[in-house]
Amino acid sequence: MKKWTALIILIVLCFSLTGCWNYREIESFSIVAGIAVERDPKNGDIILCIEIIEASGSTQEQNMESKIVVSRGQTVFDAVRSAIDTSGKRLFWSHAQIVIFSEEIAREGILELLDWFYRNAEPRLTLRLLVAHNVSAKDVLTSTGITNKIRSYEIDKMLENADNIEKYPRVDLYQAVQMLRSQKPYAYLPCITTKKQDEITVPKICGTAVFKGDQLAGFLDEEDTKYFLFVIDEIQGGLVVKKNVQDEPGTSVSLEIFDSATKVVPVISDGKISIHIQIKTDVAIAEIGPYLSVANKPSITAIKTDMQVFLNQNILRVIHKAQSEFDTDIFGFGQLVYQEMPSVWKQYKENWDAEFKNLTFQVTSEIMVRNTAESIKTLGEADNAG
Repeated sequence: MKKWTALIILIVLCFSLTGCWNYREIESFSIVAGIAVERDPKNGDIILCIEIIEASGSTQEQNMESKIVVSRGQTVFDAVRSAIDTSGKRLFWSHAQIVIFSEEIAREGILELLDWFYRNAEPRLTLRLLVAHNVSAKDVLTSTGITNKIRSYEIDKMLENADNIEKYPRVDLYQAVQMLRSQKPYAYLPCITTKKQDEITVPKICGTAVFKGDQLAGFLDEEDTKYFLFVIDEIQGGLVVKKNVQDEPGTSVSLEIFDSATKVVPVISDGKISIHIQIKTDVAIAEIGPYLSVANKPSITAIKTDMQVFLNQNILRVIHKAQSEFDTDIFGFGQLVYQEMPSVWKQYKENWDAEFKNLTFQVTSEIMVRNTAESIKTLGEADNAG
């Protein structure tokens, strides 16, 4: 009898405990896709431009559209709550994909603005961060999508394809916080602008925003970004293109990257730190211009050697640019010294900015040619048969 009583109680309890403890009707929320953050220059208010997803059409054939809600407040959270006045609903953040900071607000500093996104339970730590360049953050979010009516999701898809292009980095919220919490805070984010295409304005990701601490220090264009990504070991694909190969005017080579690995080693000698950078890149010769041949091993070796020198020179050029123009260690060399040589780091920690400007570098690139595509001849070579 006692067993049957216990079983009945157990069954009743199972039914009473089913369901989600914090269940909320989705119709009572506005689903956020992305957000642009700006500041009112007159009173210092935070202005949020929020893209909200809306479903239209019948139950069987629903279309996903978006609308823009603009709110303001003294802080990010204050502006988020103020959005209820416009949308009529609380915001649901779990589907948000991107946050775009205006160039002006990035120059002031982004750490304080990241706090709410990082601290709140709803926004994901994989939120993608960007900086608007030569355009307002709001204009980016209100531009026209080509492949997706929801601009935030289209921009997120562009960032997903970064590995195939290698002209801009891809940085999530948690990664930005890690950089800003390092021994010598630094950061880099992709920058975004707009461009005209077929009489409409569309978003375009356009390189890298460079930060000294949490404040914007400048920009790297798409070409410089490629070599920056080589240094920080974030190259997974893309192209390396060189004209005037082996000093031959009018020639060109396009190498398709299949894989790349970078090893960075800090070395101390006579009380001075130098950084050794070793790069191994697996490529195919995807395109060659006229007058070049890859018909034999010596010709391939000559092209490979020329491209290795070209890669080394461009990497050093971008490093020197960071040293002279930005005065910020965006490569994280200081963090590497701290991890691998903690006793040395104690000596240089307080004056690392000055030390970074005087660092010397040794760059060694090894390019391995996997194949030369379908043909060993250029279109400019004549067939000798017949």
